Amino acid sequence: MKNLKNKFSIEVVFITLLFFSGFWSNLNGQTTKRALSGDTLFLNEQYSLRYYMGVMNVNCLSLKQVDDIQSVFNLRLGILSKYNFTRNFGVKFNTMGNFSNANSFGFSEICLYYNPGNFSFVAGKSASPITSIRPYPISFYSQAEFFSTMILGSNKYTINASYSIGDKLNLKVGAAEFGRSFGDSTQYSFRLDYSGFSVGAYTFTGADLNVKKEIGIVAAYNSDAFEMFASCRKQLVSSYIRIMFDKKHALNFVTDFVYDYSHSKKFGKECDYLEILLLQSFDLGKVIQNKVEGLYGLGVNDNKYLTVYLGVHF
Repeated sequence: MKNLKNKFSIEVVFITLLFFSGFWSNLNGQTTKRALSGDTLFLNEQYSLRYYMGVMNVNCLSLKQVDDIQSVFNLRLGILSKYNFTRNFGVKFNTMGNFSNANSFGFSEICLYYNPGNFSFVAGKSASPITSIRPYPISFYSQAEFFSTMILGSNKYTINASYSIGDKLNLKVGAAEFGRSFGDSTQYSFRLDYSGFSVGAYTFTGADLNVKKEIGIVAAYNSDAFEMFASCRKQLVSSYIRIMFDKKHALNFVTDFVYDYSHSKKFGKECDYLEILLLQSFDLGKVIQNKVEGLYGLGVNDNKYLTVYLGVHF
């Protein structure tokens, strides 16, 4: 059990950190487009191809046992491609590999999109309106995503539609299949975005009794100085808060919280989690004449682990 707790704490801290490294690079004067999409290999009006690479190392020290130290290294490589059949209609194919001594995995997205004017439509293996609140997997945001947003799930076979009113208001609806076949356990979701605020709700229906009555709500806000997320569903509540208290040095205070108030075996005791972080971004571009950004920081969680981490993306 002890080893399982160690592994859990390291992976959660590791995922939490990587989210911030991309975000704070942006707050330190860098461009959001780079952090989200990597560098362009090829681009014209019909076809685009980009790549992404980010690395992270996390060292976890138990405050209860001095010799209990573990280190996790993570490398993420991704390719993002898009082909336009017409001006408003095309296909996206994105894939990546996450290589780590703790947890290696892959990700892929392939979908058709249609976006004439204020309306857009997506069909294929992609994120639903609710799961798209999570940072995109092929990004520095996602390499250390908050544990509190991970419970929203991953991309599935989905049909989404959205409509924008002006520059600030956007309405999204969607249906995503989370079971083994269509109708097995379908998630229907709704989300409204307005000027940095997001609110949404989702429900599962279908033959899978484990999720038949699942209903959840989410809320989020994002700005340079303050960011928050909150989620509540049948068995879990979760939230994170980020406060930038020193804009000049890109210093941020963060809390990441998840609580399984039913204490069911479905999630296990390890799902109760609280992390407090202090992180700072940096930019080595002027030093080594290359595009290298990242973050270092220190965190403590409720399992009494001290974490020290360093991450960069190129």
